[in-house]
Amino acid sequence: DGAVLVCAGSAASKRAVTLFVAATGAVEAVLEGPEADVRCVAIGGGVVAAGCHDGTIHLWAAATHERLGALPTRHRGTVYGLAIDGDVLVSGGENGEVFVWSIADRNVTATLEGHMEAISSVAISGQTVATASYDKTARIWRRGAGGQSRCTLPHPASVLAVDVEGDVLVTG
Repeated sequence: DGAVLVCAGSAASKRAVTLFVAATGAVEAVLEGPEADVRCVAIGGGVVAAGCHDGTIHLWAAATHERLGALPTRHRGTVYGLAIDGDVLVSGGENGEVFVWSIADRNVTATLEGHMEAISSVAISGQTVATASYDKTARIWRRGAGGQSRCTLPHPASVLAVDVEGDVLVTG
């Protein structure tokens, strides 16, 4: 809702997540628990998620800041991108893996395969997942389509950021 800004790290540690009140910049909470540096964060569906250097993804309740623990480790390297839409979490990692998770069930519901290098960013909007990679492509995926990309968009250099809303995709 725009009331909270979520940041990787805190003033004291790279292994924490800091929630700021967007209107004032005041620290609302520092969420701790990861044993490795936090590389990316996402908030949505009542959950704060942190992707870490050791391949883990940690969860907290957004309203109460209660630690919900880590998802089963599936990434074989650093998690560089997270996005949440309701109960769905998308994670992208160092070795090009992209996983679609059910937060409630704490399991992977789909694996999106095709990138040849690290994933730098992921986004989700409705039934569309977008990914950005150092392999100089952005990809558009349909959730639940068996892990096959709908479209691969070549770029002249690594794609570092991606966002999607409706039928609009933005890459950087």
